[in-house]
Amino acid sequence: KSRKDYELIAEDISKCNAEVILGGGYQYFLPKSKGGARTDNKNLLKEMENNQYTVVKNISQMNSVKSGKLVGLFKSGTLSTPYPEDKTGVEPTLAQMTSKAIELLSSNTNGFVLMVEGSKIDKVAHGNNQDNMMKETLLFDYAVKAALEFAEQDGQTLVIVTADHETGGLNLAEATRSKGNKQP
Repeated sequence: KSRKDYELIAEDISKCNAEVILGGGYQYFLPKSKGGARTDNKNLLKEMENNQYTVVKNISQMNSVKSGKLVGLFKSGTLSTPYPEDKTGVEPTLAQMTSKAIELLSSNTNGFVLMVEGSKIDKVAHGNNQDNMMKETLLFDYAVKAALEFAEQDGQTLVIVTADHETGGLNLAEATRSKGNKQP
């Protein structure tokens, strides 16, 4: 009913049987007794492990998975979207997650569908935060590049890039700034 029904969304995700799930928000998969935020005491990550998922929490664990179903939840909240040169070792970039998903899914001889979202573009664009909008767009572009490189090598892959809506008017904002008007 609402995008803020985090516990219900996490439960739906845990039961959707997707082959690869990567992102943030692990607190909604764990009960409060395990450091999570769930009020129903369910440990969805344990349930997913029981359903043949490998559960990982950092880049090196993610990279070590070579086959099978994977769930990687790297932060309690929204991922920080690190730059590729960030070597903290916990959060993968969107491009790294895209590459790992492609690596695992491409072994399916029937093909696969992969949805990758650069969700923070929308969030920072709503706030007219031009610097972070450009950063988030660039980081998404790296993920698109990973998909396009696979598609070129594979020769049978279609890559579609779209947006659900436009929120920032980056060109308009820059044109306004160049006329001396300050942006909020």
